[in-house]
Amino acid sequence: CIRKYVYFSGYEIQKNVNIAKHFYASKHLISEKTYNIVMGGSASSSLLPKVNIDWHEAAIFTNELSELEGLDKFYTIENKQVIGVNPNSKGYRLLTEAEWELIASENSNKTIYPWGNTELIPPLIGNLAGEENIGKLKFYIENFRDDYAQRSKIGNFKENKNGFSDIVGNVSEWVNDFYSEDFLTTNNDIYVNYLGPSFGNSHVVKGSNYESTNQTELGISYRAGVIGPSELIGFRVARWIY
Repeated sequence: CIRKYVYFSGYEIQKNVNIAKHFYASKHLISEKTYNIVMGGSASSSLLPKVNIDWHEAAIFTNELSELEGLDKFYTIENKQVIGVNPNSKGYRLLTEAEWELIASENSNKTIYPWGNTELIPPLIGNLAGEENIGKLKFYIENFRDDYAQRSKIGNFKENKNGFSDIVGNVSEWVNDFYSEDFLTTNNDIYVNYLGPSFGNSHVVKGSNYESTNQTELGISYRAGVIGPSELIGFRVARWIY
């Protein structure tokens, strides 16, 4: 299918992306428990999303998961840094920005927000900065409460209509793409199975988190360029099927 997704950088730049390959995406964010099992860390039963890792560490996790399941690794790693990718691999990887927007949209049809096109935030849609943060954060969403001031367990809120949890709030997500404002694109260009720009100083983070309050951050088109780890950023995995 051809997806249109938007770079938000003060004004919007639209890309036409043809997602021609079928792909799997994890229903949940990767939890601390799953991360530790795959990476051979100390035992953990925590179902909180894994945070405080940078983009390269998230990519390394996907390679380790591929190895456990006997799949070709997607990322080429040297000295704990990603130096390339194998576009023919069916191993695990991070979602692309276009894929994230696809699974985040209402019934896979592009909408302004994950719940539709209305600015009104539905009750209990996800873990955002509601009135439970009065006195804790400078800003909060009036007349909204989810009872979580920080991370919540994965899958604690209702799935979206595409079957994915924590698309709204909890933690934002690393995706595969380098961050670029890429002003040279034209509306007639179609990018097939687009993995993002080939270079950059930071990587794209998508989605809102438990400190999000404004409509811009809640929009599907919102993106940020981030370099290092953050307690507000987690990830989920994907892989091509055919």
